Formats: sequence, structure tokens, C-alpha cells
Amino acid sequence: APALQGIGARRRAVGLVIGFALLLRLPALVLPVTHTDDIHRYLWDGAAQAAGQNPYAGSPESPAFSELRHQHPEVYAHINHRYLPTIYPPVAQSLFRLHAALGKDPATFAAVRDWKILVGVIELLACAVLIVIAIKKHHDVRIAMVWTSSALVAIEVYLNGHIEPLGVLLALLAWLCLRRPAILAAGLGGGFLSAAILVKPVAVAIVP
Repeated sequence: APALQGIGARRRAVGLVIGFALLLRLPALVLPVTHTDDIHRYLWDGAAQAAGQNPYAGSPESPAFSELRHQHPEVYAHINHRYLPTIYPPVAQSLFRLHAALGKDPATFAAVRDWKILVGVIELLACAVLIVIAIKKHHDVRIAMVWTSSALVAIEVYLNGHIEPLGVLLALLAWLCLRRPAILAAGLGGGFLSAAILVKPVAVAIVP
């Protein structure tokens, strides 16, 4: 009976954490991007790939992208540092391409909203993995609330649409795998960690 009561309390705690996280995050989806221009570079790189072009071929200002500039002038106009080529690694580029495959005009609010939903779903998956880690390691789901209750996460992901949740999810999956002694788990962990680094190289900081 005490064990069943413990499971019930844990389920209620998980429900509370998830419910609070959704209440904090979902309203930001309908608001316009406020604090950053990064999302326009994401949309530009995705549009370049959808058009069969290599986003690493040059800066958005280069002649190689003249036709793309003509097709998407509003996106181009909002790119920060247009004189520089993209800095985003291949795994990040894969997510840009996935979003572009939805077929929305990248200059529309719908495209921005869909991008924020995409990274939001990834962030919720990261929350789920974090809850699993909190339960397995600490037997206390409240540890996960350090992340799930953070207003900064809600603002930077659901309002501004930053790509970091993909790297966070991959890093958490790497942590789960690398804690297991099996060779296969270690290989998967190394793969997840490498992929996290190829979203944002800052993930290399967790290697030690």
C-alpha cells in the first residue's frame, strides 16, 4: 500500500510539473517574435535547402542567392548579419529543412508559428526526458522543475523560437545512454552527444 501511495503521489507531481510547464509555455506561441532576429536566419536557411541550394555556399547577400532574395524579400530583409554565411551546423540545418518541407511561405506568421510549435514539441520531449532522469536519479520529480518552471525557457523557445531545445534533448539522451555500461548504449550516447554538438557547438562543454 505505501508503494502504491508513493506511485500515486509521483504521478500527481508529474502531472503538476507538466501542467505548469504548459501554462507557462503555450500562451507565448501566439505572440510575435520579440527579442531576436535569429528565427529569420533559420527560415532563410530552410528556404535555401528547399530550393536545392547549399546554405553554406555564401552569405545571403552573395550572387548565389539572388533568386532566393527575389522570392523571399521579407525574410531576407530581417536577417541579421546578412553579409555573413550561416553559422548553424548540419543537424540544425536538418531541422530547418524539415520545417521548410511544411511548405509555408517563410515570410508569414503561420511559418513562424509552425517553427515555434516544432521547437516547442522538441522542448517538451526534453522535459519528459528530464523528468525521467529526475525520477531515476533523485526519486523526486521536483528536480525537473528547475527547467520546466523557468520563464527564460518559455520566452526563448515559445516566444522567440530558438533552436536550443534540439541540442538539449540530444544532450539529455546522451546522458541517459552514457550512464549505462553496455557498449551499445555507449555508442548511442556518443552519437547523441555528437549530434548535440552539431546543433550548437557549445554542447562540447559537457564532454568532461
